[in-house]
Amino acid sequence: LPDHQLTGLQIIKREVIIRYLKRLLRIDQQLAPFSIIGNEKKVYAQFTFTTSEGQRSISIGGSIDRLDKVTDQDSGQSALRVIDYKTGHAPKKDIKEFAEVFDPDCIRDKHSQYYLQTMIYSHIVRNDKTVNPGQLPVRPGLLYIQKVQQEDYDPVLKIDKKKISNIQQYATDLCENLGKLVSEIFEPTRPFAPTSDRSRCQRCPYQHLCGL
Repeated sequence: LPDHQLTGLQIIKREVIIRYLKRLLRIDQQLAPFSIIGNEKKVYAQFTFTTSEGQRSISIGGSIDRLDKVTDQDSGQSALRVIDYKTGHAPKKDIKEFAEVFDPDCIRDKHSQYYLQTMIYSHIVRNDKTVNPGQLPVRPGLLYIQKVQQEDYDPVLKIDKKKISNIQQYATDLCENLGKLVSEIFEPTRPFAPTSDRSRCQRCPYQHLCGL
């Protein structure tokens, strides 16, 4: 629509979107050449865990915002990147050790839940021979739009300031901790209890399930 048919709010939103797109294009320009494997790529895998009622299996996964293939200019090695776009604020603190990815106390300041989501997707891609037939290393990433103006910005996740060059290095710890977490969720003898930190409930779409 021409400008005279847009409301003031629509014009502002349009300008914000244009600014975000230009920032993303600058990041991609620094990365080129690369290949985009898919956008909103759905990936799922069967995950087996145990409760007091025995062994169970569920389908776990979701939609990857962007899956691409990059090649390191120095080593010439290719890798896949699982990128999740974030338009909100970047975390106030960095993840120092892997255990914090599963620590609910790290959600607010370190956005540990974003780490977990992207690492799970990366683990699935790493072992999916259809999506990743060459079994290339897979790197999880969170791309915060507000940070893309930084020099040499790289969305690949870091733990203790070290980039995760291949999710495979955390495969064992990821599966063990995920197994414990899912087992707790599905354990029939464990009563459901809401979080003690009620500030998390303010924007939770499931708060009506708790009756809060």
